[in-house]
Amino acid sequence: MALLIDFVFRQFPLRKLYAETLEYNYAQFAAGAGKYFEVEGRLHGHEIHQGRAWDTLVLATSRTLWMQGGSEVAARARAIGKRRQREGTRMRRSRVRVLTSG
Repeated sequence: MALLIDFVFRQFPLRKLYAETLEYNYAQFAAGAGKYFEVEGRLHGHEIHQGRAWDTLVLATSRTLWMQGGSEVAARARAIGKRRQREGTRMRRSRVRVLTSG
């Protein structure tokens, strides 16, 4: 995710990026809350997954917030990706939809 965000902010003149994730998946992003992104919305019971209604969280990062610290995360992710590529292992994927704001 960090590599995609970094690429988009470096290549396009966007002010803000949004992502949506289901509540049960939020734990993997929670450490970056306030530092790299903000939770800007919650759609209560928005999606049904395995028979249960889950909230959808709307996360957002601005160009300013990302450039203050997110670029470092992207650099670490690049290094991890290169190491895993050498080792032949894959990076974990998550279910996130990315939306943009110009």
